[in-house]
Amino acid sequence: MTILGYCRQLLTRHERIRDVYRRWVSHTRFYPPEKRYDKRVALELEAPEEDVSTAVGNYTFSFPNKCLPGIYADIYGSFKPKEYDTVIELYAPSIRNVIEVGGNVGIDTIPFCAKFKNIIHYYVFEPHDSFQKFLKKNLETNGFDQLVEIAPYFVSNVANGQQRLYRHFTSASVVQPNYKYFPTIDSQDCPTVTLDDFISEKQMSSLDFLKIDTDGWDQHVLEGAKKSIVKFKPLILIEYAEHLLVKAGNSMVSLSKTLHDLGYDLFVVLDLNGSRIVNEYQKLSEVIDPKGSVDVLAISISR
Repeated sequence: MTILGYCRQLLTRHERIRDVYRRWVSHTRFYPPEKRYDKRVALELEAPEEDVSTAVGNYTFSFPNKCLPGIYADIYGSFKPKEYDTVIELYAPSIRNVIEVGGNVGIDTIPFCAKFKNIIHYYVFEPHDSFQKFLKKNLETNGFDQLVEIAPYFVSNVANGQQRLYRHFTSASVVQPNYKYFPTIDSQDCPTVTLDDFISEKQMSSLDFLKIDTDGWDQHVLEGAKKSIVKFKPLILIEYAEHLLVKAGNSMVSLSKTLHDLGYDLFVVLDLNGSRIVNEYQKLSEVIDPKGSVDVLAISISR
């Protein structure tokens, strides 16, 4: 682990310090990442892929690069708002069938498995070979490999096709963010599937929780799952990142409209600056900073 990553872990262990640091990070975490990571870190990120294991929260993860633990702890772990866990735990008892689109290395998959005590089926989609390899290992290390099935497909609104993904150091996506210190490493063509087809093939009788984090492709995922969403009305935890949505031909406005048309009328914006409840989809784009990235929990009142 680098000194930078070690310092981040120290800063997040003590609750009082963590709260102060969280408020500071909330003003500096916005993309592009060059605002947060200097050239020295960028040079270290050019190291070849290796298996680096470290603790993130209560779990042990393997990462493909020695600098990633600190970055993942920042973006995906330590700096989620307090309300994030509260909201998830509130609904956890009723969640039995889960689909996660965009599993990465399992940084959300594994905590969800621990929180959702009544899981029957948990499917996680991760199409890129590199992240899929570490996702599989992390599930095995933390004892959830028998509970979770990895689906090696790219989820979209078109099935039986091929989609090229561009990998940089923290994820693989359709859009190329062109981050100065997170250059594209390689690309991979992945088979596509729609959630409607997948759910039909698996003969799922319900879907309670749907998590979507696809670096801007989120609306396309929803469009390929309309029948299932209307039928099952799952809780939907979805990423809002305007700069990535725009690159994929969408926007926060169009994403909100899609959710509304599918029957979702209550939204919990899980923001570091203070989580908020929004009951008008038109206002989501007003309360979410277009420069950042936040998770939004969409709830259908009729569920």
